[in-house]
Amino acid sequence: MTKRIFGRFIWTAFLLCLLILSIVRFAFIQHYGQDLLSTDIFSALQRGFLFDAKWTALALLPGLLLLILSLIPRCKMLQSIAKVITIVNGCVIFLLALVNFAFFGFYGTPINSLIFGFLEDDTVAVIVTIWKDWPVFTYLAIFFGFAVLLTWLVRISDTGNKQSLRSKVISLCLLTIVLGISARGSVGKFPLRHTDLNISTNTFINQSVNNGTQALYDAFKERKSQDIGKDPLRGLTAFGFNSVEDAQQFIQKELITSNQVTTKPHIVITIMEAMGRDLFESHQANNNMLGAFEQAMKSGDLFLNAISSEHGTFPSLEGLLFNSPLSPISQSKYGFKRFEFSQVLPFKNAGYRTIFLTSGTAAWRNIANNFPKHGFDEIYDDVTLKQRYHITESNTWGIPDQYMFDYASELLQEAEQKDDRLFIVMLSTTNHSPHQTPQNYDLKPVSFDLLPSWKSHKDVKLSLAILETYQYANDALGNFLLSMPKSIKDQTVVVATGDHNTRSVFEYPDASRLHRSFGVPVYFQVPATWRPSTPDTTKWVGHFDIFPTLKALVLNQSALDSEGCNVYSSNRCEAITFSQIFGGKGAAINEHGAVANFANPQFFVWDDDQLKPTAEPSSALQTLWMKAKAKVGMADYTVRRALIE
Repeated sequence: MTKRIFGRFIWTAFLLCLLILSIVRFAFIQHYGQDLLSTDIFSALQRGFLFDAKWTALALLPGLLLLILSLIPRCKMLQSIAKVITIVNGCVIFLLALVNFAFFGFYGTPINSLIFGFLEDDTVAVIVTIWKDWPVFTYLAIFFGFAVLLTWLVRISDTGNKQSLRSKVISLCLLTIVLGISARGSVGKFPLRHTDLNISTNTFINQSVNNGTQALYDAFKERKSQDIGKDPLRGLTAFGFNSVEDAQQFIQKELITSNQVTTKPHIVITIMEAMGRDLFESHQANNNMLGAFEQAMKSGDLFLNAISSEHGTFPSLEGLLFNSPLSPISQSKYGFKRFEFSQVLPFKNAGYRTIFLTSGTAAWRNIANNFPKHGFDEIYDDVTLKQRYHITESNTWGIPDQYMFDYASELLQEAEQKDDRLFIVMLSTTNHSPHQTPQNYDLKPVSFDLLPSWKSHKDVKLSLAILETYQYANDALGNFLLSMPKSIKDQTVVVATGDHNTRSVFEYPDASRLHRSFGVPVYFQVPATWRPSTPDTTKWVGHFDIFPTLKALVLNQSALDSEGCNVYSSNRCEAITFSQIFGGKGAAINEHGAVANFANPQFFVWDDDQLKPTAEPSSALQTLWMKAKAKVGMADYTVRRALIE
C-alpha cells in the first residue's frame, strides 16, 4: 500500500536526508567536542534536526512543485524531472554538510564568508593544499555513497500513478503541509531563524546546531552586506575631500589636561533598546516613563540634546563600539580580523576585563563569535542568565532586562573583591516588539493622551505596550544604579543611552523634527575622582562623543580626528549621526541648526523647537557642515584603511 503513495520518492528523500544529516551532526559532535554534557548533546541534535528539516524541505520543494504540475494532462514527464531535481538537491544538502564538517576542522567555525576566499585567493594553491592536507578520497567516497543510495531509493520508489486523482491530491496536500511546516521550522508566530542557533553557554554546542546549508546562507548574507572596495579614501572623496590633510584642516584638535589620577574606575555602558528622547521627556506623574531611573539620574549628568550614531540597533552598536560609519562590518567578510580601530581595545590594553552582556541572544548578528575578536574577553547572554537565575519567562528577543542588570551587579561586586577593573557593555532587549513586561512587574500609570502632539494614532494599543516596556526597562536600569553599593558607585563610571529613537509611537514626516527622530538621551554618571567639572548639559552631543569622553576622563587620551568630543570639556560639541538621510550619509546638529546629507547638503535653522530649511546657510552652519563631514570622513577612512590592509 505504501508503494502506491503519490510522491513517495520525495518522502523517501526527505526522511533519508534527515537521518543522514543527524548522523553527520552526531559525528561532528563526537569528533570535535570535548567534555560535553549529554543534555547539551541532545539539545544540539534536537535543534539541529529542525534546521536540517528546514533546509531539506526547501531543497525538495522544486520537486514537489513539478510533481503537482505533472497532474496536468500530457505533463507526466515532469515526474522524471522531479526525481532528478530531488536527487540533485538532496546531494547538494549532504555535500554542504560534509564541507561544513571539514571547514570547521580547519577554521574552528562553521562555514562563513572566508569560504569565498577559495575563488579570491590562488585557487590552484588552495586546491593543492586541500588535496594534501585533507582526506579527500574519504570525503568523496562518503559523498558518492550517499548519492548512490539516494538515487537508488528514489528510482525504486513508485510515483503512485495508479492512484485516483482524488488520492493524488490528498497525498500532495499532505506532502505540501509537511514540507511547508518543516521549511518554516515552527508552527508558532515566528519561523526558525539564525538566532535560534544559540541554545547553550557552550559555544561549540551552538556551532554544532548549525548545518552546512544554513551556514552557507549566512555566509552569503555576510558577503553581500559589506564590500568596501579597495580605496581607503573613498568615503573622504565622496564628501569632497581630496586627501586626509584636506579634511584635517577643518578639525579642531582637542587637548586634555591630565587629571593625575592613577587609579581606574569600573566602566559600565548601557545601551537601552529604543530609549528615545520623546518618550523620555514625556515622563510625568500619570505617564511614568522612567520608573526608578527618575531618582537614579539625579546622581549624574543628563544630555537630552543628543542623537544616536545610526537608526538601528546593530548599526548604532557598531557605530558606538567601533566608531564606524560602515555597518555591518563585524558581521561581514572583514569581521574575522581584529579591528585595531575598536573603541574597546584601549581599555582592554589598559588592563580592563572587557565584558559584553545582553538580555538577548549572543547568536544575534554573530556577536558571540565576532565580538571577542574586537576586544571583548567575555560574552554573556540570555542563555547564561537563564541558567544562573533559573528563568522560565522569556519573549521573542530574550529575557527581562532586570536579570541582565542583576548579573552586572554580581560581576561588579566580584571584581571589587578581586581588585579587577571591569569594562562592561550592556544591551537591553525588553523594550522591543512584542513589548511584553514581566508578569510580576508592578506597572505604574502610562497614558497615550499625555504624549506630545506628534504622536501616531495608527495603533494606540501598540503604543501603550511600548510605553509599558519603556517604563519597565528604565525602571530596571534605575534599580541597578540605586542598588549599587556606595563603595562600588564611587568607583564606577556609568553611561546610559538609547540605541535609537522609539519607533511606532511618534510620526516624523519631514525634517522639522530631525533632532527628535534621531533623539536619544545620553547619561553620564562620573564619580568625583574622575569628574573634571560640571558640564554644559544643553550642548549637542551623541554616541559619537561617548568614547572620546571616556578615554579623556579615564585614560587621559585626546580625541582623534575621527572622533567626537569630550562632553566635559569647555568646547562646544556637535551631535553627529552616520545614518543615511535625504539620500546621503550623515547629519549634524548644534545650536545654529542642522545639516543633512554631507555629500549634497540640506541646511536647516532653528524655529523654536523645530528645524526649517534654509537656502542661505550662515557661516556657522557651513562650518558645522565642514567640520562634521571631515570627522565622519576621517572615521570612514580609519575603518576602510584598516580593513583593506
